[in-house]
Amino acid sequence: MSDPISFLPKQELRREFTSSASFIAQSATQSRKRNPTRVEINKEQPLEAAAGMAIQNAGLPAARLKRVLAFIDAHLDENITLVELARSANMSVYYFATLFRRSTGFSPHRYILHRRVLRARELLRNTSLSVLDVSLDLGFQHQNNFARAFRRVTGMTPTRFRHDNRLGK
Repeated sequence: MSDPISFLPKQELRREFTSSASFIAQSATQSRKRNPTRVEINKEQPLEAAAGMAIQNAGLPAARLKRVLAFIDAHLDENITLVELARSANMSVYYFATLFRRSTGFSPHRYILHRRVLRARELLRNTSLSVLDVSLDLGFQHQNNFARAFRRVTGMTPTRFRHDNRLGK
């Protein structure tokens, strides 16, 4: 039996080869562009199916998240470590940090800084404490670190915030 390709004329063979080569090249580039770990939601899919996918990728269970957030609020003026937070959730450190980020959108450290700045805004607006006292009351070791974190979250320095947002104006 002879080779099946030898029966095809040369022009037809070239056409077949070029079309199959371009198809292979296109499918290879498309597979490289796609991220296999990413979940793509089809537009025709019902919303319930999309919500089910979101629940699977959720972070901490609600009860554990609530317990951790309460722990953070209760110990905001102290130096809170990742180990203490993971222990309050009864989880390993790495797994806790991953699920916490999925739940809140922040890393544990960034969330604690954000909560401290929110509390600082309340104190600066409603009390006559100095900026140094507010920073020390919220667990910052240095006023410079406090001012940097405050500026990163609010866009202004603590002193400027107090001047602009004083309730007793």
